Amino acid sequence: MLDLDAEVVMQHWHQAAPGLAELLVRIELTEDWTVDRSPVFADKIVQFGKSLSRPGAVGALQAADRLQLLFFLVYISTSKAVRLLQWLDDEHDGLGSILLNHLLSSEGDAQIRAGIRSEQLVRTLLHRMRILQNQPYFRSVFDPQKLNRVAQAIRQQSEESQNA
Repeated sequence: MLDLDAEVVMQHWHQAAPGLAELLVRIELTEDWTVDRSPVFADKIVQFGKSLSRPGAVGALQAADRLQLLFFLVYISTSKAVRLLQWLDDEHDGLGSILLNHLLSSEGDAQIRAGIRSEQLVRTLLHRMRILQNQPYFRSVFDPQKLNRVAQAIRQQSEESQNA
């Protein structure tokens, strides 16, 4: 079951990808527009995440209006949006990536531009969605094993240059 409670989501990221968790914390310091800071919306988002385990719920999400889905993903914190997409990818054969790619396709881009009058807001929304699209990349870049290997290589190089 998907739990989108703020503490649970951050705990997930700290366990799954500590480097990504740190990046998400920094990103969210700048997100003053997210609605999940409000307890009312935070509770509704948690309920929404849990409801996705019900039969047919993911199909309904797939059939949802793309502009509404985009607004949902943009107006919740990045850690929750990325967690939702990751869960959809893991539990429903890559559905998170499929939905995100559709939102960022030229057809999705046209829908976004038709529904929003502010060009600056359009650019902000599209930029944020592209960041979300790179989420699998972030997970691999900030993989603790990779970071440890890089740190080990740097230490080894430093030791070799000191001994030379």
